[in-house]
Amino acid sequence: MRHFIRALTLALALAASGPVQGQELLRWGFQEGDTWEYRLTQNSLVSGEPVRSPETGRKMGQGIRQSQLQTLTLEAAVRGVEPNGNITVDWTYTRMQMSAEMGRTSFEWDSDRPDPSLGNTPPGAMIAPLQAMLGRTLTVVMTPLGETVELRGAEAMLAAMLEGMDPALAQMMEEQLGSVFDEEQMASQFMGGVATLPEAPVSVGDSWTTSTEVAMPMLGGTMTSETQNTITEVENRSGERVVLILYEGTMALDSRERVGGTPVTITMNEALLNGSTTFSLGRGMILSSTSKNEQVMTMRWPGAGMQQRIRTESSTVLELVGPVSENQWDF
Repeated sequence: MRHFIRALTLALALAASGPVQGQELLRWGFQEGDTWEYRLTQNSLVSGEPVRSPETGRKMGQGIRQSQLQTLTLEAAVRGVEPNGNITVDWTYTRMQMSAEMGRTSFEWDSDRPDPSLGNTPPGAMIAPLQAMLGRTLTVVMTPLGETVELRGAEAMLAAMLEGMDPALAQMMEEQLGSVFDEEQMASQFMGGVATLPEAPVSVGDSWTTSTEVAMPMLGGTMTSETQNTITEVENRSGERVVLILYEGTMALDSRERVGGTPVTITMNEALLNGSTTFSLGRGMILSSTSKNEQVMTMRWPGAGMQQRIRTESSTVLELVGPVSENQWDF
């Protein structure tokens, strides 16, 4: 009966909104009591030339090459839906997996099967703050368009990550990460806005633009992006109607002239962003989403007459794993 009522309510809402033939109204359809599991996989590669003098070409040290693969499992528990349609969701980190290569150091870690040998090692020091995030919850209030209007729990999560650290290291980490874990700042870009949808009904070929602004304290500034989203397909997949959204965009770095107290200028030479999202019309939620971005930056230290060119390639995949509870939509 609950499933019938939910389907009827969704059908009436769509009918009342007035999309014409061939148009679709995209809205998040989380319902109170729903509990879903998502998996977020992030893959990154950072490579950099040796620091050198732009005038003489003299090198200082070696180049860098670091790769990291991180998989986060999150549980989304819907706590309530307000009369205005805003949805309160608790996002809890239930599992973390990581593998990394940094120069001659490499390791793998899984929170479900932790490796005690990592202990007091440099990889262990990297893992400890992540482990502190397990079981922690971020409470997000989002609109039916997917815009995050409030986020709670980020500051408590940061405090848990810093607990037990050497005081000097904890202070440095707090200075670097404090703005990232600021609840207002984090709300503006939580999981890419979850998925910011257009206000009006759309058809295949329609587009809309979204913008984000993310503090990058380690780069001494703010990263902004502007993305054009385009409906490319509406079809039936495995018994449900879905929309395919392709997007591409640009990024820019507004960098101050000091990073970590050191005078430095950072120039964004290249920045590309693209990806796609598959959104369920029936359930009103993301089934999968992918994104890729490439950035090339040049860091210059005017006082030392040195510079370094760094390339970052990253990809992100968000997947709906399935319902956690039995009280879900049937397909």
